[in-house]
Amino acid sequence: MVTNSSKDAALLKAVCSLAFYALLRVAEVTVLLNNKSDVPLLFSQLTQLVDINNRVVALKMVVS
Repeated sequence: MVTNSSKDAALLKAVCSLAFYALLRVAEVTVLLNNKSDVPLLFSQLTQLVDINNRVVALKMVVS
């Protein structure tokens, strides 16, 4: 597994799905660590969707 937590795994799946279905290039969904003003996706824009067992099954992204 690439990640250590289910939250990180769900975020990775969301980013990969977004890139695949929106036909995005890698540079469009990643950032350089030295330039924090160009962050394309913030944790505050994500809401976890959980099932009845309280497991994260999806992330909902809100763009404002």
